[in-house]
Amino acid sequence: MDYSVNAVANKMVFIIALLSLVIALGGLVFYHFTGDILGAIPFAVGAATGGGVNIIKVLWLKRTVSRAVNLDATSASLHLKGQYFLRLMLTLAVLLISGFLHGTFINLIGVAIALLATMPIASYSMQFFVPKDKLAESVINAPGGSSKNPAQNAVDEINAIVAEAEKSTEASE
Repeated sequence: MDYSVNAVANKMVFIIALLSLVIALGGLVFYHFTGDILGAIPFAVGAATGGGVNIIKVLWLKRTVSRAVNLDATSASLHLKGQYFLRLMLTLAVLLISGFLHGTFINLIGVAIALLATMPIASYSMQFFVPKDKLAESVINAPGGSSKNPAQNAVDEINAIVAEAEKSTEASE
């Protein structure tokens, strides 16, 4: 089974799309029982918008991780923090725009539910599809990245020094 970053991102995209569809159908059922069937259309557009933004954020995160594995620790940390901030600003911008357009052809509640529910549920569901050790291994050994991260290189160096010291101790005895 493939546990690469691409495979995990594709599974998350599928789950987010599926959850957005479920949210839109839930809105259809809700508006059907309230008697305002035309209210379901803006709600479905809002759910699709929120889900679409989360899909964009997952693909953006995949690209960010792929780039960060090739950077040194300080640069990677700054890159990841900057990208996180930009993804957060995207979410805020979509919520603000949806708030201004609320009632016309998009429902702010649909956007908010999809934005705030699909990403955490998809992230949580990944533990059932991808073992944690396989996910960490796929990030560390990502294509285009170094075969090991800097921390693993340091551990390997320490192990080599300890093994050499043990050999010299055994030889002197």
